[in-house]
Amino acid sequence: NDKPAPRRMLPNQNKSDTTADPKTAAEFNSRGEQHHNAGRYDEALADFTQALKMEPRNAAYMSNRGWVFYEQDDPDTALLEFDESLALDSTLINSYHGRAAIHIDDDDWAAAVTDYTHAIRHTTDKTELAELYAERGNARYFNGDTDKALKDLERAISSDPDYARAHADRGEILSEVGESDEAVRSLKRAIQLDSESADYHNLLGIAYEEAGDSESAIAAYGDAILLDLNNVVLHRNRARAYEATGDLSKAVKDLKRAIAIDPDDASSHNNLALVYGNAGEFEAALKTLNLAIALDEQNPVFWYNHGDIQIHIGDFKSAISDLTRSIDLDDQDPDAYALRGRALQKSGDDQAAARDFAKAVDLAPDAYRMEKHKYLRVANQTGENLRVWVQYFTDDWKPEDARENGAAVRFEFAVGEEDGLVHN
Repeated sequence: NDKPAPRRMLPNQNKSDTTADPKTAAEFNSRGEQHHNAGRYDEALADFTQALKMEPRNAAYMSNRGWVFYEQDDPDTALLEFDESLALDSTLINSYHGRAAIHIDDDDWAAAVTDYTHAIRHTTDKTELAELYAERGNARYFNGDTDKALKDLERAISSDPDYARAHADRGEILSEVGESDEAVRSLKRAIQLDSESADYHNLLGIAYEEAGDSESAIAAYGDAILLDLNNVVLHRNRARAYEATGDLSKAVKDLKRAIAIDPDDASSHNNLALVYGNAGEFEAALKTLNLAIALDEQNPVFWYNHGDIQIHIGDFKSAISDLTRSIDLDDQDPDAYALRGRALQKSGDDQAAARDFAKAVDLAPDAYRMEKHKYLRVANQTGENLRVWVQYFTDDWKPEDARENGAAVRFEFAVGEEDGLVHN
């Protein structure tokens, strides 16, 4: 769930979109801002360049032109403009914001935090301060500092209590770290401030799911869908919540709607296949997964799920082939080794199964808490948790000790827990 780099609206105070012929540098800059804010970047570039010809050392004009280069996907030139403008005026918030945007695009979150910090030092506007604290908070979150991220978002809210985005971002982070009740409260406040944001309703649905309240999640996703009818992700999310309640028919309906909106969305085909699988409709699941794989054959999750369905129908040879393909695409996924180990064990190859189970343990050593019968909790490619039960090989185990379903080579999914199917 990466957040996009922030996009700035340049601070033109003239509400009209005039194309009157400018005469001064300030007038060229003003018209350039209007062009920029309307997405007419070529025209904006021409106007800012003309303004700079007339006033070559005007840092604000240089910063504005930097944003045009940024929007035109030329970050190197944009960064040069921002750097030179700051050399002329070290208090120019617009340029710090621009540099932060470039750093975020490069996943250099620490550098973005530094630039937001400089900007915070130089602003006196409470609304702008709230925005900068919120964006620094998000950068800190992606840089791995959750506590400081939440503190920044609280500073944003303190600076502007009506800043809905800060409440929503705070709720999203709280949900991701497991503080679901507080996340729900924060997201409800965001919705009170901006009830027309489908994103906020969607985040509320996710928070409810994290709290185990699927019915409330369904309602929140429904509100989001009413605001954005053709959003594929919203239909996928509501389908997941319906599935959690056991209402598979409604889950299928939402996923078919998502596919109707975007037939080339491989994830929707994948998720529909999983619902079919959970309903015991394994042939339909395989056919639907085939469509997902045809759209994205390099996705290891799809091959993993295809292999899991093959295990359900008893085709262990095909399952091993599918899971080997998944491992070839991602050889650091402990789930895939564990599931292939299951298929190998079911097909009678206990020693190969043992190697795969050992590899799964090697990739997720911290998952083991007990001495013998242990739970393996590993994050799959989508960040969801797969719980499997492994009775592993003890130090004194020898190959001749292996026996079908014996204590040394037993592997199965925990009763009552989520199956091996992986949502994408």
